[in-house]
Amino acid sequence: MDLIHNTKHYVSLPAAVYAKSGGPVTGTPVDRFGSERALIQFFSAALGTQVNVYTLELVEADLIGGPYTAVDDAYMIPISGAEAAAQLEYHTSPSTLDESNTIKLFEYVGSKRFIGANLITPTGAGTGSGIVGAIIILAGLRNSVETP
Repeated sequence: MDLIHNTKHYVSLPAAVYAKSGGPVTGTPVDRFGSERALIQFFSAALGTQVNVYTLELVEADLIGGPYTAVDDAYMIPISGAEAAAQLEYHTSPSTLDESNTIKLFEYVGSKRFIGANLITPTGAGTGSGIVGAIIILAGLRNSVETP
């Protein structure tokens, strides 16, 4: 399968500096029409030097205008990491955990036409910020052109 002609990539949550003071961020929804599968990449750059947890919420809807609801865990299969893989964390105490420069992958196996990636307000004792983002990749395109 030719990946260039059989996938489409969309930025749902732009890579940016996010802090608790900024509150939750609603990502741009993606229309899955004409695709068989969707892969969500939740990634980080620097997460800061204080305790912070960045949580991705995948949402779905039948119509572009919504209403959007959180995707049930049964329809969001983690490809990398554990069940809590929708989180990127930085801790300096009590244990050291730095998920800076990390990618966590999920496959959406639900049936809704529109999906999006939202950032829940970062949590933790830190007041700093971190750089995160989310990309949605549609695969198995029905109208794709395969090259030899």
